[in-house]
Amino acid sequence: MERRSAQTLGSLLEEFFENNTQVKEKLMESRVLNGWTRVLGNGVASATRNLYLRNGVLHVQLSSAIIRNELLLSKQRIISLLNEEAKGNIIRDIVFR
Repeated sequence: MERRSAQTLGSLLEEFFENNTQVKEKLMESRVLNGWTRVLGNGVASATRNLYLRNGVLHVQLSSAIIRNELLLSKQRIISLLNEEAKGNIIRDIVFR
């Protein structure tokens, strides 16, 4: 028996995520939250108390005012890096507290 329309697993998964936007958004959200330490480093991650994404806004609670101010200065770059990590434009803004 000969296969005529074989597809790679990668192309099947890509098609699945394109057709299921809620699953795709949750996957991107997960990439952002899991990539926080990778993108910003262990120092920022250790000062991070709470991190969640709601309606395109990443809410970050920090224990250090100094780190919060430093991150505010680099806000647009952080948004860009985290969207790159998520492989999509899921973050529109970041609120540091």
